[in-house]
Amino acid sequence: NLIETSHLISFILAEEKRRRSIDDTIPHTIKNNIHRIATMVETGYDPKRSKVSDDTMADFVRATIKGDITEVPGIGPAAAKKLAEGEPDDQVTNTYQLIGKFLMLKGPDSADSK
Repeated sequence: NLIETSHLISFILAEEKRRRSIDDTIPHTIKNNIHRIATMVETGYDPKRSKVSDDTMADFVRATIKGDITEVPGIGPAAAKKLAEGEPDDQVTNTYQLIGKFLMLKGPDSADSK
């Protein structure tokens, strides 16, 4: 048992040394992006952490809608994939469907419609 523990400790120390040498070769920006993505996966979507500039939103509103869901500011490939999941009636795969889902939330019972 003591020998197994010794081997385990040696393995852990070797892995930590290997990880540190790999970490030293990864550019700082990539480390930050990996950390940001890992945090997002752990905490889920947080609208306070997702920002779209006023200029970007204005450009989107003025542009002709082509239907590609990723043309919507703030929706990238990962969000597009999530929106396309679920039951067929709940899936959103293009910009028109996204607008339709939004309008469905603005029914006669919502405070915004009054």
